[in-house]
This record gives sequence, C-alpha cells and structure tokens, in this order.
Amino acid sequence: MRARPAIIATLILLPCLVAAAVDAVDSAPRPTIDYVPASDFAERSEYAAKTHTIGGTVAMAPDEQTVYMLVRRTKESDIEEHSRWDDILLVRSGTGAVEFSASTNGAHVRAPGELRGGTFVKMESRVLRPGDMARVPAGMPHRFVPSGSEPWELLIVKVRRPNLPLKRKADSRLGVSVRTSPGARSRYSILSAVRSRPY
Repeated sequence: MRARPAIIATLILLPCLVAAAVDAVDSAPRPTIDYVPASDFAERSEYAAKTHTIGGTVAMAPDEQTVYMLVRRTKESDIEEHSRWDDILLVRSGTGAVEFSASTNGAHVRAPGELRGGTFVKMESRVLRPGDMARVPAGMPHRFVPSGSEPWELLIVKVRRPNLPLKRKADSRLGVSVRTSPGARSRYSILSAVRSRPY
C-alpha cells in the first residue's frame, strides 16, 4: 500500500523533471564555427598600409582559444617564442622567410611563456610565397623576414594549447614572476599580450 503514494509522486514529478531537462538542453550554448569575413581582413590590411603599422588582431574566438590576425611586414620581426600558442600562417601577398630554431640564447621574458629577442642556435629558414601555409608549433623560437619590395602580408591563426608547460615563467630583469599549476590560466598569457598590443 505504501508503494502507491510513491508511484503517484513519481508520475506527478516525472513530467516536471523532463520539462526542466529539456529547458536546460535548449538553453545550453550551441556549438558554432568561428567565422571571419574576408572584408575584415581587407579592412585591417588597408588600415595597416595607411598607418604604416604591422596590422594586428582581427577577431578572437568566443572561447578565447583562437586569435585571428593580419600581419603586414616590411621589415624583419624580433625573435619570438610562445610556449602555449601555435601560429598557423597563410601568405596573402609578398614573399618572406620564417626563420626558426629549437632554441635561442639571450631571449627575455615579455610575459610568462612569451619570450622575445636573443639569437638563434642553429637557425633554419623556410621561404613562403602567396598561397603557402605553414605552422610554427608552440615553443619554437621564430621570426618573420620579408624579402622583395612588396610588403609580406600574412594571415596568422594563433591556436592556444593550454596544457603545454611554460618554458620560462620569470625574468629577473622584468620582475615578472607567476606561479602556475597544471590547468591554471595565467592572466599574463599571450592572450593578454594580443589584447593589449597586436604584433
């Protein structure tokens, strides 16, 4: 006899629970693709040409794991290294080389996991022309060296790899020191650098 009230309560509550579950599924964020129209890259390119700057961030994915940039180079960049960001390069126009090495000497920390400057140890080089694509893996020191009279214009997709270790977390010259634990996100990541100073 006691089972009857439990069955009745279940029959009354079950539709409410199902309705709540359906509402939760309907309100969950829908997966989407990142879309950046060609006009946004063209606008950034025109602005860079007019202002004689190197371009910068065009868009960022909602989850902040991917940054879309347009870079217009007329002179070589400093050596740079991002411990947790892959750079995927697609050449729009011009010709240049990506110089790279497994390591550098004398680089300094710009932010935790973000190194600049120094010199390459056993440098290699890859020439890239319009339509060519390349990936610079996270943790590989590299620099961009345009050649010829035309600016070297690249679309760069930066993809965050948060589980990789930071190569260097501190630089005594800058007074930068950050404690990180596995899976922790640092406020001083490359993402902060991208937001504050496009390069």
